[in-house]
Amino acid sequence: MKGDPFGSEPELGQRSKYQQEKHVIHSRLWSLPITPGSIVVPHTHSREDEVTYVIEGEIGVKIGDQVVTVPSGSYVFKPRNVPHTFWNPGTRDARTLEMIAPPDFASYFEELSKILSEPSSSAKRKESELDEKYGLTNHPEWLPELVREYKLKNPLS
Repeated sequence: MKGDPFGSEPELGQRSKYQQEKHVIHSRLWSLPITPGSIVVPHTHSREDEVTYVIEGEIGVKIGDQVVTVPSGSYVFKPRNVPHTFWNPGTRDARTLEMIAPPDFASYFEELSKILSEPSSSAKRKESELDEKYGLTNHPEWLPELVREYKLKNPLS
């Protein structure tokens, strides 16, 4: 994509390493398209920090009690132990570059994909066990207000 500051679109599972003065940060990078009106279920990571860089479009983000709009070319830091969510308030797709550190959480998405692809009455239980394994707490109580205020589609409906 012309003008993409990263040259090419990273794929889920690519690793990046930044080294400066004896400090090494390992992270996972992936590109995430966000369709208009969609919202990620609000959640808290207990072990990871996240950075979202907006490549195209704009996203709304709620981190703790703070709500901000993040336009293309900007980024937002989502620290561990602070509830957060993000959504696309626009009329066209937004595209983000997600970085999560440490990188171990990326395996969560692979495991979740397997759970969701299996027709099973135990999927909710398995998903809860997976959340616990990765130190993830969901906050669905945030959804009604955000869905109403920003005219979003509730991902749990």
